[in-house]
Amino acid sequence: MIDLTTGGLAVLEMKKRSTRPFKAADEVVVSTAQAFRVAGSFYSAEQIVAVDPLGEGRINDTFLVRLRDGDEMAVLQRINSLVFPEPQVVIGNLFRLHGQVGFLSRGGGRKFPTPVRTVTGEEFFCDSQNGYWRVISFIDGKPLAALTTSGQAREVGRILGEFHTQVRDLDHTILVDPLPGFHDTPRYLKHYDQVCKNSVRFLEGPELRTSREIIERYRSMVPTLEAARHQGHLTTRVMHGDPKLSNILFDGEGRRAVALIDFDTVKAGLVHYDLADCLRSCCNPRGEDSGGEIHFNTSICREILTGYFEKAPDIFSRPEREYLFPALQLITFELGLRFITDYLEGDCYFQVANPDDNLHRALTQFTLVEKIRQREAVIRRIIMTSAHETGGDAEDGEPGEPSGR
Repeated sequence: MIDLTTGGLAVLEMKKRSTRPFKAADEVVVSTAQAFRVAGSFYSAEQIVAVDPLGEGRINDTFLVRLRDGDEMAVLQRINSLVFPEPQVVIGNLFRLHGQVGFLSRGGGRKFPTPVRTVTGEEFFCDSQNGYWRVISFIDGKPLAALTTSGQAREVGRILGEFHTQVRDLDHTILVDPLPGFHDTPRYLKHYDQVCKNSVRFLEGPELRTSREIIERYRSMVPTLEAARHQGHLTTRVMHGDPKLSNILFDGEGRRAVALIDFDTVKAGLVHYDLADCLRSCCNPRGEDSGGEIHFNTSICREILTGYFEKAPDIFSRPEREYLFPALQLITFELGLRFITDYLEGDCYFQVANPDDNLHRALTQFTLVEKIRQREAVIRRIIMTSAHETGGDAEDGEPGEPSGR
C-alpha cells in the first residue's frame, strides 16, 4: 500500500503516476533547510554535502542526502503521521527486522534498505513539531513499468522468494503492526457496507450497479483466508505487505532485480497476501489506472511462481498452496473494494485527477478478479506445477512448525 522512494532516482517518475493519499491541508510543510538541519542529527556537518528533495512527497517528506564519502548517498524521511499513527513503529520495525535477520549479508547480492541511527544512537529524530525522521540507505536501481521478458518475471519471483526464505524463521512477534486492519478484507467490506448507507453516490449510474453486483458475487469469499488462519490451517509469518512491481528495483539493463524496497508495512501476517499481490500487480499490464485491455497474463504468472519456488521451495505445504488462488482473488477484490469505498466517501484517501478516477480503478480491479476467476483451472495448475518442478512439495499434512499463528 504505502509507496516509499527508497531506491534510485528512476523511481521518481513511477511515483508521479501512483495512486497515493493526499497530504492533508493542515500537515506541516517541510523545507529543505529544515531537512538539512535534521540530517545533522544523523551525520556530522562535515559529512553532509547537500540535502535535496526526493520525489513529490505524497506520503512521507523525502530527501536525498549526499555525503562526502565518495558517491555515498542516503534517504532522509519524515514519516507521515496521518497515514501512520505511530511513526516510531514503522521505523522500529525495520531496525528489528534488520537486526534479527541480518538479511543484507544473506541476500546473494540483492539489496534491502538499511536503517541508520542518529549520532546519539537513536532509531529516529523527533523534531519540535513532533515529526519523526529516519534515515535509510539509498539503493541505486530502477522500477519497471511492466514486465516485458520471462527473465524479468522470474527475477521478481526470486527476490520475493529470497525475502520470505530469509525471514521465515524470524519470531514475527517482534514486529508491531504499523497499520491495524491492513489486508483485513472482512474489515474493508464492513466499512464499505457502512459507507453505502450514507453515500449520495451509491444509487447513481450503471458502473456503480456493476460494482455492487460484483461485490455481492464475491461477498462469501471474503472471510476465506482469515478464517483459515484462525483455524490454524495457515501459518503466520513475517510479510512484506506491499511487494508490487514498483517496489522492486532492477539494474540499469532491466535484467536483474537488485532490491526489494518499501518495508513500511512489514508485519506479521500471511505471506499468501504478499505473493498474491505481487501476481496481481505484475500480471495485469493495465495496472491500477484506466486505459488498455484488462487481462491476467498466465505466462507471467508462471514465470514469477517458478522464480519464487526456486528460492522458497518449502514456504508453503501442499494444503497451504491450495489457498494461493483464493488469495489472488481476494487481494484483487480487496483493492477494488478500497477504491470503490473511497469513491463513495468522496475521494478522501487515494489521489484523483478526475471525479470518477476511483470508480474506474475499482472497475479495473473488479474486472480483473472476474478474469482471474475465468482462468481458475489454469492458474491453479500453474501454482501446483511451479511448486512441484522446483521442489516445493512439503508434506501434504499440517504446515511446517510455525513460529506462531
